[in-house]
Order: sequence, then C-alpha cells, then structure tokens
Amino acid sequence: MSHETPAEDKTTRDKFDELTNKWIESSIKAFDLNLLKRSLEKLLTEESMEELENAHSQAQDFMANELRNKTQELRAKYQLNEQMERFDELIKNAKNKPPIEKRVLPAPEQIVNSIIHEAKENELVRLQQEYDDIKAKNSELMDQLIIQKKEFRDQIQHIQDTINETERGCEVASNIPVSEMIELTEKMKHLNNS
Repeated sequence: MSHETPAEDKTTRDKFDELTNKWIESSIKAFDLNLLKRSLEKLLTEESMEELENAHSQAQDFMANELRNKTQELRAKYQLNEQMERFDELIKNAKNKPPIEKRVLPAPEQIVNSIIHEAKENELVRLQQEYDDIKAKNSELMDQLIIQKKEFRDQIQHIQDTINETERGCEVASNIPVSEMIELTEKMKHLNNS
C-alpha cells in the first residue's frame, strides 16, 4: 500500500527530487551492459566478460553516486532548496490574498510550469554536458582497458612461445644418446675453460 502524497500537496522540492531521481535512473539505464557486451564479445573471454559485468555494475554505482552528489552540490551552490521553499510560500500566500484589481492572471501552475520549465531546460543542458563528459571519460577508460587486455594477451603469447621453445629444446636433448650428451658436455666445459 503506497502512501504517496497527492500531486497538489507535493512541494516543489518533492517534485524536484522525483524528477532528479527519474533522471538519474534513466541515465544509469542508458549505460547498457548488453550493448557493451555485444560490442566486445569477440575481444573478451568468458572470464573477461564476468569482469566486465562487475566493472559495469561498479561503473553504474559510481555514476549514480556522482550524479546524486553533483545534484546536491548544485542545489547547495544555487540555494535551490531555499528558493523552492520561498516559491512554495509565495504560492501559498498568493492563494490567500485577493487581487488588488480585477484582471486575468496566469494560474499559479502556469507560473510554476514556466519557471520550472526554464530551470529544467538549463539543468538538463548542464546535466547532459556532464553526462557526455562522464560518457567520454568512460569510453577513454574502456579504450585503456582494451589496450591493457591486448598487452596482457601479447605477454601471455610470449610466455607460451618461450615454453614451446623450451619444450622443443628438451625434446631435442632427450633424443640425443647419453654417450653423445656426455661427450658434448665435456667439449663445452673444455671450450669454457680455454
């Protein structure tokens, strides 16, 4: 059973909080794991895919946390909480006062909508820029991850090649008769001593 506040009883601050939460959730959903997996499936092993899933989850948590923190910083910086409370108080007082003269006034909802709309547009532009910056940084980090994975694979291949060469050397050495091996060892000792 939900105890949600009716829309007319919600403060501007409550509405702003709901909008911010919806925006953060939709931003996180836009960072889609399946799309990321499809783009990297030929490059990554199953183990790497599991690591990618863990990294993706951590990245989503990081993004959500950063977006919430930045939103709170902006609210504090521009004193949005105080402004929203003053705005609600103005609306409340305006409803209780009769107009001085009879004239057609815009409804409080229209005023609220126009002010909120402009603020939302400005905030949306700013948040979109911030999102683009985070997305670019994430892309840069993913590129670095791909490079590191390639370097890791190259190192593994180098180690495997060294192991293969050593195995071939051991096979050759094991095929030489013992008497020839002793004779060869003696010759090498003699060359080293001279």
